[in-house]
Amino acid sequence: MHCSFRVSSGTLALLLCAVFASAQSADDIIAKNLQTKGGLEKWNSIQSMKLTGHILANGQQVPLTIWSKRPNLMRQEIDLQGTKRVQAFDGATAWMMGGDVARAVTGPEAQTAREQAEFDSPFIDYRSKGNTVELADPETIDGTKTAHVKLTRKTGQVEDHYFDADTGLERRTSISIERNGQKATVVSDLLDYRDVDGVKVPFSVKQSVNGTPLTQLTVDKVEFNVPMDAALFRMPK
Repeated sequence: MHCSFRVSSGTLALLLCAVFASAQSADDIIAKNLQTKGGLEKWNSIQSMKLTGHILANGQQVPLTIWSKRPNLMRQEIDLQGTKRVQAFDGATAWMMGGDVARAVTGPEAQTAREQAEFDSPFIDYRSKGNTVELADPETIDGTKTAHVKLTRKTGQVEDHYFDADTGLERRTSISIERNGQKATVVSDLLDYRDVDGVKVPFSVKQSVNGTPLTQLTVDKVEFNVPMDAALFRMPK
């Protein structure tokens, strides 16, 4: 809430600001975010999403395509110097492929893939999923005031989500993951939100690992309710 006041009534206004700030809950922030992005009814009408764009990494642009389908099917594909690399989840098995060789992924990496493949936000019906939320101290990110909500998944995975205090849109996520036996903190900055068929979508995602900039995703196109065969998500035999 933005509070303006004259000097003569400053004390009263500060008290009112404090009351309203303390009254805001994690559920209030989640509800505002969902409504700002298009609303639950609109989101529930979407059954699949196809995203095409490119990643800038190590000074090189790499084409990227992501297919997602309810409830938890996901396939990410990049073309790295003519070699197709795939990461996917078919609803039960996480797998990856480089060239023509595919293999199943297990352990913490599989759990991360499973969570990333969830079509809905982990905040939607979070209680029924066994997730919990907690309102943390607000922070300012690159000049933007944000509300800070800490999400703990049923699995114990803890994630920090930062929402623009004015718009309600998600500004940043911070997640600690384990990959190749190494723990890392992955921070994603979500920028350049645009309206796609009544849904707000970030068209720029900057990602860093342990504080070091890693990649920048620029989205070229987002399509909803694109027909997708389940075979697209299954690991080749």
